[in-house]
Order: sequence, then C-alpha cells, then structure tokens
Amino acid sequence: MSVRGPLVTVGMATYNGGQYLTESIRSVIESSYSNIEILIVDDGSTDDSVAIAQGIGDHRIRVISNDLNSGLVRTRQQIMEEAQGTYLAWLDQDDIAYPNRIFSQVAFLERHVKVGACGSLTFHRVHEQSGKEWLLKSRHNPKGHDEIFAQMPFLNPLSFNTATMRMSAFRQNNLDFREEFGNTLDYDMWSRAADVMELANIQDYLGEYRVHSRQTSRGPALDRMLQAAWSVQSEVLGRNLGVLIGTETDHIHRRMTLAPRLLVSERDAVEVGAWLRFLAETNRDIRIYQERAFENALSRQWVLCLLHVSRGVGFAKASKIAGASRSIAGLRNRDLSQGALSFLIGEGLERAQKLIRGDGNPLRIRH
Repeated sequence: MSVRGPLVTVGMATYNGGQYLTESIRSVIESSYSNIEILIVDDGSTDDSVAIAQGIGDHRIRVISNDLNSGLVRTRQQIMEEAQGTYLAWLDQDDIAYPNRIFSQVAFLERHVKVGACGSLTFHRVHEQSGKEWLLKSRHNPKGHDEIFAQMPFLNPLSFNTATMRMSAFRQNNLDFREEFGNTLDYDMWSRAADVMELANIQDYLGEYRVHSRQTSRGPALDRMLQAAWSVQSEVLGRNLGVLIGTETDHIHRRMTLAPRLLVSERDAVEVGAWLRFLAETNRDIRIYQERAFENALSRQWVLCLLHVSRGVGFAKASKIAGASRSIAGLRNRDLSQGALSFLIGEGLERAQKLIRGDGNPLRIRH
C-alpha cells in the first residue's frame, strides 16, 4: 500500500558504486512509503554510477554529480544541505532498505516528537570471495535515549544504514559532519547529537548493511577509522565526564573498546576494572548519565573484556575475576548479571563462544 505523509529525503552518497547501486535504489523505490525524494550525490565517480542512477527512470530520483572527488564527509554534508524532506533517511550505495523501513521510522518520529534521530536493528549481508552470501544479525542496538547516551563512550549505538534524522533538530543545533572524523563521521555526529536531543532505536530489522571486499573500511582506512573513533570517545569522556585522557595509544579505554582482543592477562583485567570503577564513581558525582543505564553499559564492557582475558588466563581464572567484580570494578552482582545479559542478548551465545575460542572480532565502528 502506498502511503503519503511528510516528505522524506533518502540520501545516498555514491562513488564508483555501480555494482550494487541498482539494487539499493530499487529497495527504496519499492518502499511502502511513497512521499519520498531519492537524493543521490555522486562524488566524481569514474564508473557508470551516474548513468545507473539516472537510467532507473523514477521521477522521485534527483541526481547531483560532482566533477571532482571531495570525500565522503563533504558529500554527506552536501546531502544534508540539499535535502528537502522533513526527515532524512540515510542509505549507502551498497546497502538495502526493507519495504517497511521508512514507514516505520516516520511513524515513530511522528509519535515521538522529542526524538531527533532513530535507527533500527540491521542485518549484515556478508559476501565471501567464493561468491557465497549469508545474513548475520547485528547486535541489538540500545533502545531508548538513556541507554544510547550511556553507551556512547564505548561504541557507536546507531547503525547509519538505517538512521533517519529529523532535519529541524539538526539544523537548529547547527550539527554538521566534521571533516577530521572521516568514515567515522556518523559516530561523531551521534555523540554530539545525544547531548542536545533524544535518540532511539526501533527494535525491528529494517535493512541490510553489505559487507564485501570493495568497502573502504579496510586496511589503512580501518586504522584511520579506529583513530577517529578513539578521538570521538576521548571527546565524549571529556565533554560529559570531564575526563581528559588525550590520545595515548596505550590508554586502557582505547584498548577495551577498540582492541579488547589485546586484553589477555589478569593485570589487564585489573586495569580495566579500575578504569570502569573510576568512570562509575565520576558519573555518580556529576550525574550526567542515568546511573542504572551507565552502570549497565560499564558492566557490558566488563563482560566483553573478561571474555577476551579468559583466552589468556583460562575460563576458570576469568570466572574468579568476575566473582570479584565488586572489589575490582566496583560493579555489583546485579550490574554484572545485567551486563552479561545485555552482552549475550546483543551478541549471542555463539559469538561469545567464538570470542572465548579467539576467532571472534568485536569491532564495529560502522554497522
């Protein structure tokens, strides 16, 4: 059924994305929500991306073709400036929107007028070099604003491929993408938006994020993303908790959030625990984060770190450390149980077992 309502801009930044572009655009055209414009800004592609977009033949498609490649940040910023919709729904050139995505998010934002942006759960469509494809459920992103805000110092809690923004909220707060954060621009944006507006995640799967060998978030680009993510976390801790930790590459916060696989010893666990205790006590003093939500986020991070430590010290020793969570990390058994439950619901038992075996990768900057 075709549904009309507020105009929604679906923003797509393209650069040499012809391989999957038709499928991505058609996933929007086939949406159950009809009052849309599909704004495609091509960033100087040398393939047939522009011809593909223009050749689909839907009057709702608007293509802007840049002569020179200016990079993802400037292209997405251009989309924000050109968008005509009340809402801006993001979709990358290789991702898929499910038919009910826009309808669900518009309905949610119309009901929740204080929410400035909402995401959802998403599948990962993984392409193997053999040609095989398979779907992987993403973690369960936190639902409400308190939980999203509390997890911001540790991870990116909104999946960009299913994020929809209320444009008036971002324009009124002069929120733009920042060049220095590169491909981690969305994490930076959400971290600043969470300070001035409510964010939310719909607990339905509304799209697919494609994982394939041609993505830019690999190799040296991934290293740059990790550094940018660390900068986001450093800014969040400084801005909200008054914790100034600089950009030292060996800082425990960086290791426990971006490279927990490096945590292998009892000493590592004690250092993580001491840092978590410090963050909890700091928040109890200034009350920037809702206490229960923040301590749940701390506990979740503690469980993740202990799973990695167990690979180095053994599961029995890691369990003993977990039993001393109150003295080491200042976390009560109730908090630890909630953190473990949150982790297992979000990541799944199979993934936790992989982490213990050493063949899991906890990193998710862009979802």
